[in-house]
Amino acid sequence: MPRSVCLHVIVLCLLLTGCGSFFVGFVSNPSLPTTVTGTVIHVQVGTAKDVNGLSISVTTVTLNNGTISNSFTFCGDQFSQFPVNSAVRVTFVSGFSCSTLNEVVLL
Repeated sequence: MPRSVCLHVIVLCLLLTGCGSFFVGFVSNPSLPTTVTGTVIHVQVGTAKDVNGLSISVTTVTLNNGTISNSFTFCGDQFSQFPVNSAVRVTFVSGFSCSTLNEVVLL
């Protein structure tokens, strides 16, 4: 893309952000399931806002694979599926406020 076109796109985006209602979002492979494996080190049920701003129940789970810990937020109360200190394999589909849980397998 020529530099002048890039500059025009950037200026347009900056002008639109001043309106207070400009949003650019990106979801990579929104319908493909993701699988992660790790040991459950923390589970917490809480709330989050959905795309309409309504409060929904979510479960945040932190998994450790030996070197790295990652947290995932699943829709609904999934507390019972994630016993702390258990090795699990989790399959889910990423969403806006939370991910839809497909399967949890205790290893």
